[in-house]
Amino acid sequence: MSKRNAPNKPPPVCFRCKKAIESGTSYLNALGKTWHQNHFLCAGCKTDLTQIKGGYREQGGKPYCKACHVANFLPKCAGCNQPIEDTFIKAVGQVWHKEHITCCVCNSPALTHTQKGLTWHEKDGKIFCKEHYVNKFCPTCVACGEKIADSTFVKTNGKYFHRSHFQCTNCKSTLQTGKVYFKDKHVYCKKCYGSLFCRKCCYCFSPTIDGTITTYHSQAVCAEHKHNMMGITCFDCGIVIPNTDTNDAIHYDDPRVQCIDCFNCRVMDVPTAGGFFQHVKAEIDSLYSLGVTTLVSCIRVLCWDKIHKVATKRGSSHSVCAGVTNAKVTISQHPDIPDKKTMRQELKYIGILQGMTEEHANSVLAHELMHAYMFVNKFNTKAIPITVQEGMCELLSYLWMTGARNQNKNIHKYRIYNMTNGTDAVYSEGFQQAVAAFDMLVQQDTQGDKKAALHKLLQHVRKFKTFPKDTTALQARNSPSPAFSASSSSPSSSPPPTRNTKLQNLKQLPQRKPTSSP
Repeated sequence: MSKRNAPNKPPPVCFRCKKAIESGTSYLNALGKTWHQNHFLCAGCKTDLTQIKGGYREQGGKPYCKACHVANFLPKCAGCNQPIEDTFIKAVGQVWHKEHITCCVCNSPALTHTQKGLTWHEKDGKIFCKEHYVNKFCPTCVACGEKIADSTFVKTNGKYFHRSHFQCTNCKSTLQTGKVYFKDKHVYCKKCYGSLFCRKCCYCFSPTIDGTITTYHSQAVCAEHKHNMMGITCFDCGIVIPNTDTNDAIHYDDPRVQCIDCFNCRVMDVPTAGGFFQHVKAEIDSLYSLGVTTLVSCIRVLCWDKIHKVATKRGSSHSVCAGVTNAKVTISQHPDIPDKKTMRQELKYIGILQGMTEEHANSVLAHELMHAYMFVNKFNTKAIPITVQEGMCELLSYLWMTGARNQNKNIHKYRIYNMTNGTDAVYSEGFQQAVAAFDMLVQQDTQGDKKAALHKLLQHVRKFKTFPKDTTALQARNSPSPAFSASSSSPSSSPPPTRNTKLQNLKQLPQRKPTSSP
């Protein structure tokens, strides 16, 4: 507003020139300050603002003409790069005229009017219309195959569903997150999935949904019963016996269960077992010349409690024992030399578990004969790791079962499968190491002689207390291992082997106390 200074009042001071406005001179009041009328200029271009139509614009306490204010202070639209004088929208970190917010794919308007006001879709610094945003970034419903455009969806196991489509394909029941099963892009509840797609447990006939295992006989066992295989499978042949077959299963007073076929050919008495024992010894000697025929003659058939009592007394900690070699070492004073002790070795008997089938019993007898062989031939079993001892015993049992007369018997196939694929830290690992060393020696032999390979392996174990890792270390040792006989019961009867320095670096297995066969 233009005013004239009154003559009797103190003169105001011009904000621009800082001089007093003389009495009778016109001046302006603007922005809370006083100005000479000709000093009210644009802070940018110095244009006289009193001569401009439309007035002035204030910024930071200073007056500007419209052109300078627009050019210097108004935001510019990211779409057209022109100043925005009216309302604007901030999106993807920039400001826009409303009409310039368009889809980066199809260039159509991207604003949508909703109850919450104007909305748009943005991703990775770009603006999209709803159609292209949904197609590019929204998940697909597994049930219907359509895009899920809103936020009302269910995600489970990395898959998305419209909330209304999250139901069992078969029974249409509503599903709970995390408790669903998939098959060919369809979702099912646990009950329907089990009944439609899962094998039934051969023991309890419930669907094997979680943690299923398949036995040697291709039978399925559910998660509930897979941890108690001994209580549901035949001790001899390994077949799963259904809990409804009470007439076809024999339950002993111990943890064993037996199918009716194996029960009908079980070994229960010493005369029967003795005949099998002579047959096993004769066949092993005919194949490998170990001299086991005259090694031990006494055999016993023991009940579960008795055989485990003997095995525990001899240091075994294995929970299932099918055979035991009972030997005794007596140290006494020499009758003639006061300061000398005498040692007497006595192999008392080999015992097998009562109730096993002939095939099972014979494989256990072969295992125990290796224990007897190492005892009679003075192997230092206290220094040989238990894994090596049991590995050698399992190897002899394996060689007997794979002989020409035995290789097609089903129980032998089942036992060999368990020996080869088992995870027992003593028996399975020991066998797997022993058979690998044996096969290596057979391959190194120019004639592939299994008998020579077995004798070399026994001689190496006796001297180095471990399995060979390199057969070149045995090239100088061609003499067979000692076979027990009346004239040759000492290891000194065979030529001493040549030591190879490579064997000094062999990894020693942890030593454990000897135990009897499983």
